[in-house]
Amino acid sequence: MPRAVLVLAALLVPALARGANPVPAHRAQGDLALAARDVLQRRCAACHTGSADPGKSKLALLDHARLTAKGRPVPAPELLLDLVKDGSMPPGNRAAPTAREVTALGAWVKAGAPEFPAAFDDAYVLRHVAADIERELPRNKLRYAGEYLRYASFAHLIRDGEPLPDVGALEAELNAAVSFATSRPEKLVAVDPVGLVFRIDLTRLNWRGSDLFARMSGAKTEGTYTGPASPFDLVLLEYPFAVRRVPGAATAPPLARFLSADNQVRPVPYVRGEWLTAALVQGKELTPLAQDLKSLAALTTALGRAAPPPAGHDARPLAGARPVVSAVPPLAALYASDVTPNPAPFALSVELVANGKPVAKVVEDAPYKLLATADRAVRFVLLKVLADGELRVQQVEGGDALRAKEPRELSPGGDGFATGPETLGFLLLACTDELPAPLVLRSRHADKHVWRFLLESSAKYPFDPGAVVRKWVPVLAGK
Repeated sequence: MPRAVLVLAALLVPALARGANPVPAHRAQGDLALAARDVLQRRCAACHTGSADPGKSKLALLDHARLTAKGRPVPAPELLLDLVKDGSMPPGNRAAPTAREVTALGAWVKAGAPEFPAAFDDAYVLRHVAADIERELPRNKLRYAGEYLRYASFAHLIRDGEPLPDVGALEAELNAAVSFATSRPEKLVAVDPVGLVFRIDLTRLNWRGSDLFARMSGAKTEGTYTGPASPFDLVLLEYPFAVRRVPGAATAPPLARFLSADNQVRPVPYVRGEWLTAALVQGKELTPLAQDLKSLAALTTALGRAAPPPAGHDARPLAGARPVVSAVPPLAALYASDVTPNPAPFALSVELVANGKPVAKVVEDAPYKLLATADRAVRFVLLKVLADGELRVQQVEGGDALRAKEPRELSPGGDGFATGPETLGFLLLACTDELPAPLVLRSRHADKHVWRFLLESSAKYPFDPGAVVRKWVPVLAGK
């Protein structure tokens, strides 16, 4: 997250407003730990590495458990503070801590030396997510806690050698965004000692509805979709920062069920907190994604009461869509445009053509085609996106293959696609392997539906999301 954005986030929460309420215990303790660790990392950790190498200390000062252990021949935090105050540490060849840094260490020691981790990495977040799910299990014996708990984290913003972000301001922004999007005053619960990882209770927010979508075959429904498609799953479909996870990792057993295909539409254990804030609210308005969530929450309530389903909202598919480059790309995102793995497996281009020539806009009532080119032989699937959000799998004449470096015009046959205000554009997804047909879903609203699509890997189509490139081709009408 750019530093300027962090500064802006802090400015958006006036100091007077924050000071009007007591600082939460997790925030007070977390800020002390963050400040102390920052001083130790910058002033001490280069020598106190835990290594027996010459010039290094066997005491790793960022190992909180060893630093604060009782009955061991290591300095307690109080002794560490005394050594810093009298100038014994760091040694004379290294810059001494500033008065502000010494004060930060002193406040941390006085508070009982609250815990901090050696690193704010993915393993740190996963460890606390797994532990929180385990803690929550006894509260509800009828349900698995991971079915209704999700998580957001700011841990990735703590970067050694860089100024600390105002986590309190970021937390307040996230709470405000979630409250605005759900019309429910909400304060997310911190699940780690530093106050960087937060629990999202889907039940409390009415984001846990099931059986909200119907499977579509063209314009016809094929029954209710019973797979994972809760309101929050729409967030996971959009998330651009998912990472590849190695099977058999230490955290895999407790998280395996949490991340299973039966439980989540994408195996994402947590989302970045500041990303979730921006995904829900832009300025003073709910984003189109947040409007989808709110619409589905209302549908959840109606279905739970056996009441007639309400109408949804006016859809804005691909509103404000931007390209995404990701290690695990969000292929089924509806508010991203081009989606490319990092690294890209091949180059793909798609453009509008009329009478065999590329055009920026299509003339109303005149036919047009899509011109697609890949630098490798690929298979593809094509989705038509209508202005009201409806999605249709689009068949094209001549099959679903592109030859390497051979441009091909795509059309349903005849002169091409018919222009008209109802077509917003096309999503083309390509892979060197055969792709499954997208599973198109339509919410069970009475009208003004929420639409989504899924690409489900299976034994027959075991595709790798990191091998798929997606292109968005908007259809703009003009002269």
